[in-house]
Amino acid sequence: MNLGLKIKELRKVKKITQQDLANMLGVSYQAISRWENNITSPDISALPVLANIFNVTVDYLLDVNVSKNDEIIKDIYNQYWNLTVENKWNDAKNLLEEKVLLYPNSYFLKNELLHTYYSLLMSEDEVTYQNKIICLAEEIIANCLVDEYKFSAIESLILVYANQNKHEKGKELLELLPDKSYSWDTLREYTLTGIEKDIAIQERAFEILDSFEHVLYHLMFKKEAGLRAKFILKYKELLDIIFDNNDYGAYNYQLAFIYLQCAKDYAQVVNKEEALKYFNLSVKHLNEYFTLKDNETVIKHTSFLVNKIEDDPHNWPLDKTVMHNDWLRTINDQVFDFMKDEIMEIYKLLK
Repeated sequence: MNLGLKIKELRKVKKITQQDLANMLGVSYQAISRWENNITSPDISALPVLANIFNVTVDYLLDVNVSKNDEIIKDIYNQYWNLTVENKWNDAKNLLEEKVLLYPNSYFLKNELLHTYYSLLMSEDEVTYQNKIICLAEEIIANCLVDEYKFSAIESLILVYANQNKHEKGKELLELLPDKSYSWDTLREYTLTGIEKDIAIQERAFEILDSFEHVLYHLMFKKEAGLRAKFILKYKELLDIIFDNNDYGAYNYQLAFIYLQCAKDYAQVVNKEEALKYFNLSVKHLNEYFTLKDNETVIKHTSFLVNKIEDDPHNWPLDKTVMHNDWLRTINDQVFDFMKDEIMEIYKLLK
């Protein structure tokens, strides 16, 4: 992207006119117009001021060392990922907070930092991380040119405001998101033909699964302990409708997770037999997930509703170490104390 076009795009993101920018720089609006149309270029002394106004670096404006910076950002992300795999979320957070100060125009890193704040929200000082999320999300929404990161920031803000009972603020933000009825996912199938169209239609089954999972997990806690398992197992019924040949593929993870929640629910009412049964099923499906991922063999679904779709384990994002840590955290919940030895023996079967 050339300098003139960058100035124009950044000005629009800031929602300021050419005259507004001219006033900030002490030049005429005609000068701004000439810059944006690449007739002339700003004086070099104006570049730091422009960078400050738009909250970017001079390097960003001039496309200096872009490829080098991309490599640095990639290396930072790899460091961050390794820390999360080791469950060192505070270290991961500290790393990203340090690096976004060095690379203020890297909204990729800021987006990852926002997700990290959200992960820590559940286990650390809730108010502190709510404030961090609000501050960072507002900055991303105001300045980022990438819709993916802006929409992610809006989603995070809406969820935080819901937790703070500030629903009206959430409604205002909702208006900044595209109408779902005109979304890319919804309309894509109408742009395709043949096998590609069939695949796009069948992929909608996964959207149904993911939406239904979201509904169940949010409503299950309205049920009393001991009754939640039967409620959440409705997700298993829907899985069996879609995967009628039991070729769950990546969804073995979701099965493992819902069985883990069932085990926890029965443990809460001290029903050891049912808790152990579902914990066994949880480990079984997680091992199936690990086996498929380790084999790296592309799965060709045979179930009718998804028989045009291939499931490539190379694209499965969840890491073994992360999953083991998740399962261990659940096991260490005091609700399992009365059956800890039996649970740990089953856990040893996990690959």
